[in-house]
Amino acid sequence: MRRRQRTSLILVSLLVLTSVWPAFAQGPNQEIAKQKGIHHGMVLLTVDPGDISDFDVNVMAEAPALKKIRTALDLIYNMSEFSRQKIELLKKAGRVLVVYNPRFPDRKKTAAQLLLAVFKPSYFRKPGAKGPPKKDFLIIVSRLGIQWPVRELAAVLVHELVGHGIQHLRDRLKTMRPMDLECEAWMYQERAHQDLKLDKLKKDMVTFRVQLERVNCVGFRTYQRKNEPAEFKVWDNLNPDVDRLLISFERYLTHLRVTGETGRALKYRKDVKAARLAKLYAEGPPAAQFSIGMRYRQGIGEPRNDTVAAKWLKRAARQGHGEAKVELAKMFAKGEGVEK
Repeated sequence: MRRRQRTSLILVSLLVLTSVWPAFAQGPNQEIAKQKGIHHGMVLLTVDPGDISDFDVNVMAEAPALKKIRTALDLIYNMSEFSRQKIELLKKAGRVLVVYNPRFPDRKKTAAQLLLAVFKPSYFRKPGAKGPPKKDFLIIVSRLGIQWPVRELAAVLVHELVGHGIQHLRDRLKTMRPMDLECEAWMYQERAHQDLKLDKLKKDMVTFRVQLERVNCVGFRTYQRKNEPAEFKVWDNLNPDVDRLLISFERYLTHLRVTGETGRALKYRKDVKAARLAKLYAEGPPAAQFSIGMRYRQGIGEPRNDTVAAKWLKRAARQGHGEAKVELAKMFAKGEGVEK
């Protein structure tokens, strides 16, 4: 049963493009992450699980969870020079944070719906800060992800932190299609599997490879088959040359931009997002409306816009959301986005 769970979970490992701030929210509740030290220059944090009586899996305690994360990071630094170098690039550009959050994503979700870990890009901007926003590279390890074998966990961390972190560093998260974002991150994870010497013939590894080739990288492979047949043959190896594939992937991204395929896909995503926001504004739960308002209020994930923030906060306040009322009162007192 556990093996089947692992297999199904790796198939739903998604890039979640949401924002975080010091009191970062998971749904309507705000959970405060407490710093637990620095490891290899990365900030380690945990979130209190609270009442665990109704959780779907046994929740690993804070101390052993942090020890396991440290061990996974040690494996990356000691066995994957390729991944280590990429993490060092991220550290030069901003803060790298790893959070163990046993409440993520929602204690009411079943194990099959859980993500192992997610990358959450954030332009965290303190109130009154001047100059360009600072980049954060933050990943959250879930209550199920922390229970994976340590080498597999290390590879998942590489997927999220290195794969999506490098994309964030290069400002690609909003300029690439979701399938291409995942394809690139999964190739980084494939490289980690090789460096960490995982058994590529295990069922989980075979499933990973099938997902990589037939789902996440289907667009990239179609391009290679048509335009770069010699590079397409790289996939024929049990341990494909990931460095070579990543170089080919850059040419593939250029091809998408030149042909306009990326632009059409992103426009569609933008239209879908606009429709979703319109529905949330009209009939969404006040907690979601408050969360969106605060993103614009604090300039997290979206450019700061107090006028737009006030619109969303008013909508939530009219439905009785207490925190929205408090935030609106502050804005009215200062004349921020509304008449003083």
